[in-house]
Amino acid sequence: KRAALAKAHLLIANHDLLLRWPPDYPAFEHVIADEVHELADVADEVYALTVSAELVDERLEELFGRPAPRSGRRGGGALLPAGVLRKFDADARAWRRELRAELRALGRVLGERASDFGELEWVPALAHALPEAAPAARRCADRLEAIATTVEAELEPEDDDPRIQRALAEVREAGAGLRMAFDPERDDAVAHFERLDPPFDAWRLVLRLVSTADPFHEQFLDRVHSFTGVSASLFVGDSAVASLGDLELEERAGERLQRVALSSPFPYQEHMRALALRDSVSLVEETAAVLEDLALLLGGRTLGLFTSLRRMNQVAEELAPRLRSEGIDVLLPRRAADDPAALLTRFQKGAAVLLGARKFWQGLDIPGDALQAVVIEKLPFDVPSELRKRREIRLKRRGERAFEQMTLGRMLLHLKQMTGRLIRSEGDRGIAVLVEGRTDKGYFRKLDQGLPRGVRWQVGTRAELPELLRDVGITPQISRRPRDP
Repeated sequence: KRAALAKAHLLIANHDLLLRWPPDYPAFEHVIADEVHELADVADEVYALTVSAELVDERLEELFGRPAPRSGRRGGGALLPAGVLRKFDADARAWRRELRAELRALGRVLGERASDFGELEWVPALAHALPEAAPAARRCADRLEAIATTVEAELEPEDDDPRIQRALAEVREAGAGLRMAFDPERDDAVAHFERLDPPFDAWRLVLRLVSTADPFHEQFLDRVHSFTGVSASLFVGDSAVASLGDLELEERAGERLQRVALSSPFPYQEHMRALALRDSVSLVEETAAVLEDLALLLGGRTLGLFTSLRRMNQVAEELAPRLRSEGIDVLLPRRAADDPAALLTRFQKGAAVLLGARKFWQGLDIPGDALQAVVIEKLPFDVPSELRKRREIRLKRRGERAFEQMTLGRMLLHLKQMTGRLIRSEGDRGIAVLVEGRTDKGYFRKLDQGLPRGVRWQVGTRAELPELLRDVGITPQISRRPRDP
């Protein structure tokens, strides 16, 4: 495989592999990154430090071997030399047993404040609510460090196996990560715990950097001769802060950076309309009513995009019985991780409404008459998090307008991706409807930046849907009075 790569003139890789490029793979000089607006989010994961109870157990198993069933003794496959293993045979079993118990105890403490999805973002205020967490993490870290130090002291020069050194380094790194997660003096990373579910033996800690700019430039960008980023959702207005700001691409490139903007071949002004509804009493009921109206006017052909899985399911429960008698199906994923592809195939066969959350905001390509309306339930602001808060603080310290460029900017970037599902070819026509548009907010006038150039949001009611469809050349299948909210 590596020999074939070395002979290739063109290499194709996803963003994750691009940033994790193995050192023994052939070097590349020029990079063209498609969908470059996603690169900063990928960098968050690539340059994060991950610690998990399972990973720690795997590394100890590599070093000391898998315990034999029932006896608890080694079952073979150990990296450490036989002499070292004999010396630590009883100790190693005790270390692993005690470490597992301590890691479970830490998970149990954190689980007291975990969400329904078993997640917890560590914020300074939790130090008072969970005073046992930091000491429990330090005990785990101390034990990991002690294991690595004790084993290293017994290794001879001839035992210099890189696999042993790598396993020991990861054991130490896990201990360092646990210390960092609860260190009140550290403000350069944010700890996020996942899978905090009983019996608390499979939880995972992800330490994400507040700024990924340094590793991105040092480990990737500074090593290539040229970098070209391509995306239809790169800029909000004329700013790329929302998409690439965390990577400091423009700030560090300076005069070396060039911007190229290409106009779209799609006739958006003639083929697309956008309607923002005045806020209603019930978001779920209004969203269901809009989807019902459009499904009946179009015979299906409607995509509903949601910021909340709970509201998506509530809308589906209200909508499905209403449309069933009309022969129109309501399709939606049953789990957040479900692949949209299978649902998309069913949707394109006709007479259906497709509902989806975040995975459906981008990447769906439905050209032609199969899709003629996109309904967006709510403005897609990011969920507030400690990581986002600290990044906004960094922007403010640099004199930037944090809310406008990051909070509002990222929402507009998501909105642009969502409305971008509608027109996918030159002949496509349709309307986008924003159910909760917050039309009374001062930033509403900026929402046009979340639409293709030449299209503007107009404020109105569901009664205007048939006329808007006719305006873009679509003849409604029936004439229907919208349901009263």
